[in-house]
Amino acid sequence: MDDRLFCIIAAAGMGKRLGLGYNKNYACIDGIPILIRNLHQVAQVPGMAGAVVVVAAGEEAEAEALLQQYQEREFPRLSWSVVTGGRERQDSVEQGIAALPQKACWVAIHDGARPFATPELFPRV
Repeated sequence: MDDRLFCIIAAAGMGKRLGLGYNKNYACIDGIPILIRNLHQVAQVPGMAGAVVVVAAGEEAEAEALLQQYQEREFPRLSWSVVTGGRERQDSVEQGIAALPQKACWVAIHDGARPFATPELFPRV
């Protein structure tokens, strides 16, 4: 892979079944938010050029602040952007695709609520 590989992280869902009352992607596992764990794993994928994080309307500033807070420690070389998702998951993925840079050739779609996808999984998929 080269610098044309990108990842869209669909992180706009509320996770109603989990019953937190807030977006599950901000819930912590061992003190680190799920969204941050995802970006840490994505950043280790060979050739990953960047990520587009799709969040619910009204969560953009919170997501950007969270990513900035953890970037240096968890994913220092990964470029990223935050975009607003849509009503349904497919709408959010469409928003993520629309936000990709022109050079994007390969795109991995990652469910933001799945923080245990290892870097080795990406090339297999």
